[in-house]
Amino acid sequence: MLSSLARNEVVAILALHHELHVSRSERVNLESMHDRVNAILRQVLGWSSKMQTNIFREIIKRLQAFGLVNLTIEHGKITDNVHLQLMVFGDELVTAFREKDYVIKVAEVF
Repeated sequence: MLSSLARNEVVAILALHHELHVSRSERVNLESMHDRVNAILRQVLGWSSKMQTNIFREIIKRLQAFGLVNLTIEHGKITDNVHLQLMVFGDELVTAFREKDYVIKVAEVF
């Protein structure tokens, strides 16, 4: 399943994995994850523009439909109420993406 993902979906998975590692938690805020995706796109892959919010959310919906991420909404909060959790282990990511050049670049920088 992981090896069939599109490039933007792979970047989103890598960004989520990195954000979880940095924050040392099981889930992260959706907006901070979107910021991390944009940082990877600019710093590593050389994009000059940000990923649009609607495209980012469609990617997250697709990853959730595949069971790769879990989206949690805290209804008691007004802001910062959407969190993501990665449902894939790090060794599975390494196995699936080790042949992709852009993944190696992301791993070197982050």
